[in-house]
Amino acid sequence: MIPASVLVVNINIFIIFYLKQLKKSNT
Repeated sequence: MIPASVLVVNINIFIIFYLKQLKKSNT
C-alpha cells in the first residue's frame, strides 16, 4: 500500500506541472 505522504507529494508535483503547462499555453 502507498503511504499517504507519497501520494500527496505526487499530487502536488502533478498540479505544479499542470499549472506550468497552462501558463505556457496562455502565453
